[in-house]
Amino acid sequence: MKKTIIILFAFALTPNLWAESAPLIKTIQVTGTGEIKAAPNEVSFNLSIETSDVDLDKAKAEHDKKSNDVIKSLKNFKIEDKHIQTTWIDIQPQYRYVNNRQLFDKYQMTHSIHVTLTDISLFGKVLAACINSGLSRFNGISYGHSNEEGLQDQALKKAVENAHRKAGLIAKETQQKIVGVYSVTEGYNAPVQPVYRQSMMMAKTMMAEDAMQTSVELGEISFSQTVTVIFETE
Repeated sequence: MKKTIIILFAFALTPNLWAESAPLIKTIQVTGTGEIKAAPNEVSFNLSIETSDVDLDKAKAEHDKKSNDVIKSLKNFKIEDKHIQTTWIDIQPQYRYVNNRQLFDKYQMTHSIHVTLTDISLFGKVLAACINSGLSRFNGISYGHSNEEGLQDQALKKAVENAHRKAGLIAKETQQKIVGVYSVTEGYNAPVQPVYRQSMMMAKTMMAEDAMQTSVELGEISFSQTVTVIFETE
């Protein structure tokens, strides 16, 4: 009977022991943001070559010629192979309806190519050369930067500095002192960039007027980062 009383007494003391060994930690939680803007130094765009004919062999032959001519035009500007990537090849029979009957019309072939230019100044000349070589569709432009990782790191550093500034201000106004960092959680925001889109009709009009001077407004790419930091205080 005495042993049972001793054991129960020991368990009864356990919560108090935990309370003494784990004091309440005072904290301040803030979210810091950082942003870096930079002019793009790379431009990517999608090109499509489309051909059609009732004879599949003729459609393929015309398609192969135009595709090869467009790729040759790209390589004439010393664009590396790794920056010319086929993204889609498609062959589809096309049909028409006559008196509610489905009749074969022709074969249509599509070849899509993704291109990256590391010299943005060449954009106008490259587009004009591709149109002259048989380009059917120009899908748009997106911008990039060769040092994206470095710019993201700069934005992250600014986010951390912003978090420290906010925490310091809060601590000062609430009569607290920051003594350390309890935890850090990094967020990520994809680069925000200007996007330029243009139809083939517009592109051909530009080419007819002054192809070699075709240009785009580059704007700036925004690289942003966020961090959530919990600071210990006293």
